[in-house]
Amino acid sequence: MNKYKRLGKNTVLVFIGNAGSKLLMLLMLPLYTKWLTPEQYGTYDLVLVYTSVLVSIISMSLAEAIFVIPKDKSENEKTNFFSSAVIASLMFFAIGTALLFILKLIFNIKGIENVLTRYFWFFVGIMFFTFSQKFTQQFARSLNDIKTYALSGVVLTISLIITSFLLIPRFGLEGYFLSQISSMFISGIFSYVSSKAYQYLSISSFTINGLKTLLLYSVPLIPNGIMWWLVSSLNRPLLNQYVGEEGIGFFAVANKFPSLITLVFNIFMFSWQIAILEEYGKDGFQHFFNKISGYIIFVIISLACIISIFSEQIFSLAIDDKFHTAWLLLPILTISTIFSSISGLSGSVFSAVLKSKYYFYSSIWGAGTSVFFNFLLIPKFGLIGSCISIVLSFMAMAISRIIYSWKYVKITHLQNLVLQILISFCIVAASTMIKAPDVRIIVGGLLFMLLIAINHAKLNEIYSLTKKFVNW
Repeated sequence: MNKYKRLGKNTVLVFIGNAGSKLLMLLMLPLYTKWLTPEQYGTYDLVLVYTSVLVSIISMSLAEAIFVIPKDKSENEKTNFFSSAVIASLMFFAIGTALLFILKLIFNIKGIENVLTRYFWFFVGIMFFTFSQKFTQQFARSLNDIKTYALSGVVLTISLIITSFLLIPRFGLEGYFLSQISSMFISGIFSYVSSKAYQYLSISSFTINGLKTLLLYSVPLIPNGIMWWLVSSLNRPLLNQYVGEEGIGFFAVANKFPSLITLVFNIFMFSWQIAILEEYGKDGFQHFFNKISGYIIFVIISLACIISIFSEQIFSLAIDDKFHTAWLLLPILTISTIFSSISGLSGSVFSAVLKSKYYFYSSIWGAGTSVFFNFLLIPKFGLIGSCISIVLSFMAMAISRIIYSWKYVKITHLQNLVLQILISFCIVAASTMIKAPDVRIIVGGLLFMLLIAINHAKLNEIYSLTKKFVNW
């Protein structure tokens, strides 16, 4: 049971550091929606959407490589990889900032106004400090310093809450940007110092070969990152065109609650990836993979169904009234997190076999689906069309990853998985189409009981496994 124990302990540590912090941020959502208008919230979301893809390109995805490549290497090799990555990333960001500034000048000359021209230095600051925070946190994880990795999430959230209270009421949207930048900076410094990463930084340890090794792993992830952006974020530019920044604000707020499901999944994935790297190739790996992935998918689907059933009530309690109509987006968006989670689980084996190309291949399917349906549905159906497009995109990616991963590990619970997904679709349909709130909850509740009934044995196994973990 050592592998289950290790997986469980790592998951709990990361849960404490990340779930607790994210839940605190969710509690801040009523204040954010009170302090900011839907248009301001939409502008903020646009900046995050564009910076997320640019960070991956400018940094060459080195934050991902700094976890995988130095892991379990000698001290000298860790110093070589860390130093090479730090020095290279600083050069990459200097070049990237210069190119973006030139682009800003071109926009100014042509009289084009957008989030880049209006908030250029916030734009650059969010990119750089987001990367720095993630990079130092991932290196702590590579050093097996899970406590630092987890606590950095706590530091990030506490810093963000404090700076939000200090800056947003006074400076509005710009205060929100400053709050993000300062909290990322503080969390990054914490990870760097707490993990003693400074012991691995030496200018003389920079080598072309070390950087080449990192880039050979990270560069193939860039197209994957772009494809992933097309899947999850292409709708923002189109929504900006058809419903404006206010509409993006509605979408961004609605998407916060499904992101709770993604949060639970990502917390598990941080530990799951370590377990996959350690257990792949050993006896019983396929049974271990299917057993744990079956549990986590059931939990994700259950959370999605609960959020869908009570979506209007959740909005009434947690969100300012000016955003209330966005609750109809919530049930549809929860479905996308199910397929996103399935995609992550089925593709996790790619890191163990060092086949990062399959991340890219599967993302092409998702991105192609996203491009097609975003352009087809958003002009006709607006926000609802964007949500449906996201669901279809993640569905295409999940199916392709199951197919690509099949030769490394076979999924043995496909029939049960399909049945659970069909029930979740029915719950979403009931949550969005039935107008009477009481009837909506009753129908959704009955369908949820059916979901529990067909997974009764699995629920008992999860309880038994949890009980054993508590007693370890």
